[in-house]
Amino acid sequence: MAYTKKLKDANIYFRPDAHMAGKVWEDLDAGYKEAAFAEAKRMLEHDAARVLADPDDDAGNLEARDDYAHYEQTLWLCVNNPYRSKGDSSGIAFQAGNVDGETMQRRQAQIGPAAMKWMGWGTLELARG
Repeated sequence: MAYTKKLKDANIYFRPDAHMAGKVWEDLDAGYKEAAFAEAKRMLEHDAARVLADPDDDAGNLEARDDYAHYEQTLWLCVNNPYRSKGDSSGIAFQAGNVDGETMQRRQAQIGPAAMKWMGWGTLELARG
């Protein structure tokens, strides 16, 4: 299924009466949110090695949700801005590279915990052999 989510969908997701970070989201600059929205999508698609997809019509909160992960990653990028300007030292320091190539280490450094949860990453996976 194609991915059709826009920033207006994130605005609905982060309503102050529906999300604890709603007030934080409201206070962010619109242009800043738009840029973070685009960046978050690129980051998640890169790490997932696939394009994001809309949830099924009957999708609930008990399964992975690309849309929720995208919104949460957008907020995480806004709050933990890795791109400092004018000597600003706020935000987190990203690793310059990944010498050992461990995907999970990079995810932990660049993908927010709520986004990881909604992508289904970092959860216990069992396999029978």
